[in-house]
Amino acid sequence: MVGQKQHDTNQFIDKAMHTFWAHGYEGTSINDLVKTTGVNRGSIYANFDGKRDIFLAALDRYEKNYSARFLGALSEMPDPKEAIVAAFEAAAKSDDKSDQPAGCLIVNTAVECAPHDPAISVITRESLGNVETFFKKQLCAAKQANCFVEQIDPGEMAKSLLASFMGLRVLTRSGAPQTTRDSIVAQTRALLA
Repeated sequence: MVGQKQHDTNQFIDKAMHTFWAHGYEGTSINDLVKTTGVNRGSIYANFDGKRDIFLAALDRYEKNYSARFLGALSEMPDPKEAIVAAFEAAAKSDDKSDQPAGCLIVNTAVECAPHDPAISVITRESLGNVETFFKKQLCAAKQANCFVEQIDPGEMAKSLLASFMGLRVLTRSGAPQTTRDSIVAQTRALLA
């Protein structure tokens, strides 16, 4: 259409993802997306059905570009228990100099939107299930290598780690003191000793 700004859809989704990550679904309007992406309304609506459609694309992008890569890199670590601790250490960090908002878009969405939107609930459950699976695989590897003094159930422990990990992500997002977050990391390390 004449007068509509041409744009790179991938760049648009990346910028929209960061906007939703920083402000949440409800805290982000189409006007916010126009402002942060530089794409006009006409172009947005020519490519997406509305804000929810953009948000779903942003969640998919986050899962592929952040969550999957993050867990994949940790899975490459030679010590499975250290891989778990590294996940917690990363979750405890909030770098004001980073261009990434604090916390995790999936966890934020699980709290904000999943209770009211069945499709988003499925997305967040699957993503969090991937984190739980990562924990379970690392625990199984550690157990197989006889890294635990006592018997553990990797599946049950993975669920506990997921709950603690999600809580840590929420604390990081809400600006809890670094000492509080560091304490959670230390407790995780002690649990895995």
